[in-house]
Amino acid sequence: MKLYGIEFSVKNAPQLDPHFIPMEQFFRGFLKTAKQPLAIAIEREAGYISVYDTFIHGTPDMQQADFYYVERLVKFLMWAKGGFCVTICGSREVYEYIKSNYSADGKRGFDVKTMSDVYEQSFKVVHLPYDQKPTERESSKPLGGHMDGCRIGFDAGGSDRKVSAVMDGEVLY
Repeated sequence: MKLYGIEFSVKNAPQLDPHFIPMEQFFRGFLKTAKQPLAIAIEREAGYISVYDTFIHGTPDMQQADFYYVERLVKFLMWAKGGFCVTICGSREVYEYIKSNYSADGKRGFDVKTMSDVYEQSFKVVHLPYDQKPTERESSKPLGGHMDGCRIGFDAGGSDRKVSAVMDGEVLY
């Protein structure tokens, strides 16, 4: 399969959606020939910043492939990490494209509104030269271990059902 000049393979094309593009395959094909560094930084609450380093082609003949790749990556990172500020570090052309898509009336207006509502801040897209990319600032939080209260768990699997009930750390069922 070929899209925007990027060759990639699809072993089993879905019959009901023959134009389906498996992102992982496109990304692999894209990165085989992309050599210009680009970073995407996503800022969220408390000054936390996630930075994703990648590459683009940075040439006029591969511009549509660059735009498609970065737009899909930004959308994924926005929903995986969350945030209200996207910083494109590197290509100004890619920044302009992302900024136009991630505006209130752009193609990704829904994402802009959702993230603005979640973080209670105006969503924005900004540009920095690659060598001025922000430093990543993350935090980790322990998950689980909360034994107080009531919990119900179930697995509605194929051939059987599994259910459990716990109250204040004690198994009831």
